Amino acid sequence: MILPRNKRVREDAEDIVQQSFHKAFMHLCRFEGKSFFSTWLTRIAINEALMFLRSIRAVRELYIDDGGDAEGIAASLEIPDSRPDPEASYLHRERARVLLSALKHLRPRMRRALELRELAEFSTEQTAEQMGLSVSAVKARIFHGRRELRERLRRYMTSPRAFEKGSSRHGGPERISRGLRTSVGSA
Repeated sequence: MILPRNKRVREDAEDIVQQSFHKAFMHLCRFEGKSFFSTWLTRIAINEALMFLRSIRAVRELYIDDGGDAEGIAASLEIPDSRPDPEASYLHRERARVLLSALKHLRPRMRRALELRELAEFSTEQTAEQMGLSVSAVKARIFHGRRELRERLRRYMTSPRAFEKGSSRHGGPERISRGLRTSVGSA
C-alpha cells in the first residue's frame, strides 16, 4: 500500500491500514463491483488516512530528545501557572473575611435567610420551607438583610481603619457584595 510512504510514524500507518481492512470487511456487502476491489480498498485507506490527519491536526507532538536547540525547546515547554497570583489570593481571602464579619453582625434570622438563599442557592420557596416561613417573610428578610449588609460593607470601606489596612483596593462595597457568593462559598 502507499500509506507508509505518506505517514511519518510507522505505528500510525499500521493502525490506519488495520482500520482500513476492518472497515472494508465490515462494509463488504456495500461493494458494488463497479470498480476493482483494490481501487475500493485504496479509497477506504485514503479516507482513513485523511480522517487520522484531521484528528491530529490540532495536536502537535514535540520530542524533547531530538537534541536540537535545547534552550529553545525548554522555553517553549514552559506552562504558565494557572493559580491566582499572591495579590489576587490575598484579595480573595480578605473579601471573604470582611463578608463573614459583616454577616456575623446580622440578626440570626436575616443571616439564615441570606445564607440559604445566596450561599446554599436555595430558591425563595425552598428557603421559606426550610425556615418555616411564608415566601413574603423570606423575601422581606432577604431584602432587609442585603440592605443591612450593604450598609455595613459601605461603612467598613469608608472607615479610616479600612484605609490603614489597604482595603481601599477592594473596589468598594458594591464589588465586595457582588463577590458574596463566590468568596464566602469557597472560604
